Amino acid sequence: MAGRILSENFDSKREAENWAKAKEDEIKAAVKGSLRDPFKGMEVQDLITAYVEKVGPVKGWARSKDYVLERLKNDPMIGKIRVSAFSRLHVSQFVTERMKTAQGSTIAGDLDFLAGVFKWARDVRLLNVNPELIYAERRSLPHRGLKTKSNKRDRVATRDELQRIARYFDENLRIRLPMTSIVHFASISTLRQDEICKLQIEDVNFNKLEMLVRDRKDPEEKLNNNSLVPILKPMYGILKKAIGNRSSGPVFTWTLKKTGEIKETYADSVRANFERACVALGIVGLRFHDLRHTAITNLFAIGLQIQEVSLFSGHKDWTNLKRYTHVSPGDVQRSIARLQFLEEQSRTSKREKSNGINEVSSVFFNRFDSACGESSWAWFGAGLIADSISNAGHELLQ
Repeated sequence: MAGRILSENFDSKREAENWAKAKEDEIKAAVKGSLRDPFKGMEVQDLITAYVEKVGPVKGWARSKDYVLERLKNDPMIGKIRVSAFSRLHVSQFVTERMKTAQGSTIAGDLDFLAGVFKWARDVRLLNVNPELIYAERRSLPHRGLKTKSNKRDRVATRDELQRIARYFDENLRIRLPMTSIVHFASISTLRQDEICKLQIEDVNFNKLEMLVRDRKDPEEKLNNNSLVPILKPMYGILKKAIGNRSSGPVFTWTLKKTGEIKETYADSVRANFERACVALGIVGLRFHDLRHTAITNLFAIGLQIQEVSLFSGHKDWTNLKRYTHVSPGDVQRSIARLQFLEEQSRTSKREKSNGINEVSSVFFNRFDSACGESSWAWFGAGLIADSISNAGHELLQ
């Protein structure tokens, strides 16, 4: 018996591979004869509920996915439809209505999560459902004039903005959270707000100058995706101060004034306080996550290689790491000046094997030392450390 050829056009190789894999899974399931029809009266919201209950505790995901799945459950065009009657027309109507309030990238995310539920229902629950009808509608989004990728942010915090934010939290005694330390730590460490709040004292090793950051965000590994992150000098001071005499528990805590009870710091509270500070100070377009951009940008600016920066950021795919680098022509000029400084140091050094690296490292860490003073708020903004190295090298050559 002759086989049937399946084909379709796609905008990207990744979409084509996903489609091919979905078709392959369908064929395998059909050959095995293992698929069964959904029971009478089963609605899409029942599939979503089962998916959250069964997969969530095992795989784990961000709060944003919980929010989307809950909204899909309650959407009359999705959640309330019987699985046996669910068609692409329902998905299309959902997209049309969603376009009134959401951007293309948001709608694409909704459909990705919904397709994931259907794929799980077919591959794990062995239900006769078709994820392809959702994927097909997702592929049609560009034809509706929708951009399915979010605009890349290039916002980094300046030194002046960090100084103003620090003063705001220092002077606002009603805020019990250690926001000043958290903001500074984020702008140096590259850690996300959730990673900072969940950082445990037991995972900080001052002797080896490294800390274990657990369950880092990753598109594939949601749980047990841990990585060792170097502790730089300014991070060392912040951690020491935050931990104090405690030997266990979260690093960044706050104290309940009435009882003296030590309380855990939550990421949502950090984000809310940061946003309120920016509004009060008139700082436009700055989010807490931009402090991660700031830290990564500065690590590149001081001359670290991409594989070294990835130790801080947790990126496994170096291609993704590139979007956090915001290199300007001025940065290139400073890098050239630094290389010239290294070359000059190599020529003039009396030690035959010296290449100037130790000298530059000392300049770099001296800059960090000066930033760690109790009363100093010269926290680095974009390119600031590169400026410091370049200026210091120029002065040494005079």
